[in-house]
Amino acid sequence: MKKLTHTIKVGRFEVTGHYEGVPIAHDGSLGMRSEDLERLELQAAIAVFSQPDLVNGDELRFARKSMDQLQPALAELLDVSVGTISRWETGAEPIGRQTQLAVLLLLEHTLATGMPTPSAPSNDTSALRRIA
Repeated sequence: MKKLTHTIKVGRFEVTGHYEGVPIAHDGSLGMRSEDLERLELQAAIAVFSQPDLVNGDELRFARKSMDQLQPALAELLDVSVGTISRWETGAEPIGRQTQLAVLLLLEHTLATGMPTPSAPSNDTSALRRIA
């Protein structure tokens, strides 16, 4: 198979990744498997969220969609309201560095496992044990 490149626009950035071309037509045309596109989108979001610049709403929306999350699910993972996610994504409210790093961890976990880290219910203390 032939190595090909694909450029993905993530907000203010363009990220180029590589993938194995697969035949998609009888004429020998090469394309990308959907799994490769999903992986490249996660890698692109990770590259953007790893930058020292604060991310913007378009970049957060891209990251959320690359994790296949709706606003309510991301809000739960970040322990914020859906309204906060909406304000971040529309640019009505800036996204802080702490949030950016939290989303980066979710992106990396999604790339490694296929799913963002699930959140535990706040009243579930079964895993807690006092050590002192």
